[in-house]
Amino acid sequence: MNNFLTRILVAVIFIPFILYLSYFGGIPFMSFINLLIFLGLIEFSSILKLKDISFSQTLLIFFGLLIGVSVYYYSDRFILIITLLSVLISGLFQLIRYKFDNAIENLSSFLFGLIYVALFFSFLILIREFPQKLGLEYRLGGLWIIFLFLCSWFSDILSYFIGTPFGKHKILPLVSPNKSWEGSSGGIAGALLAAFVSKSIFFKEIPLIHLLSLAILISVFGQLGDFVESSFKRQVSLKDSSSIIPGHGGVLD
Repeated sequence: MNNFLTRILVAVIFIPFILYLSYFGGIPFMSFINLLIFLGLIEFSSILKLKDISFSQTLLIFFGLLIGVSVYYYSDRFILIITLLSVLISGLFQLIRYKFDNAIENLSSFLFGLIYVALFFSFLILIREFPQKLGLEYRLGGLWIIFLFLCSWFSDILSYFIGTPFGKHKILPLVSPNKSWEGSSGGIAGALLAAFVSKSIFFKEIPLIHLLSLAILISVFGQLGDFVESSFKRQVSLKDSSSIIPGHGGVLD
């Protein structure tokens, strides 16, 4: 109960702040996403260190933040160049510092972390800025980010409240023992509810079927992402990727 109350308190404090940044966008939103990239890459590196996988955390953070900044100013034009350059430099660093010990694991983990954390987070910036690139109203990008967050949050909330009392049929108990088909269905229902709310408040001109379809995709892929991250933590016997967000765990959580 204490953990549940903590989660509610943190949500009450941070949700308005996140929605505010999402709506107004610009450099503050870009900076917030880059903060998430920074913290997420630290958590990712810490998890892999427990598996004796070694690479330069400094290089990973540098190139991760470089992706986050470049997509704001130049869209997606330099993502591939930055990614390839990061692999080359990380490979040289691997030879100099670690020589050939676990080279495949180290370089593969470095590249995966760059994509899994930095690149995926940077898509929030791309979505936020995309309408302006098309000559549309700038606030539309903020509304789409808010829609994405609402679907994710509603999905998480209903998944918890339906899965906790009614979750009898587990999906992947070896990876995430508390996740059930009942909770997953509740999560999809929560995302659909978020689509209806969005339609009634700020997306009146968007066809409802489009919002419902996107809501289902957001919920399904959000839950799949949760299983992927749980599999990482399960390998190193961690409950949360960190404790930076009280009641919620880490940025990756």
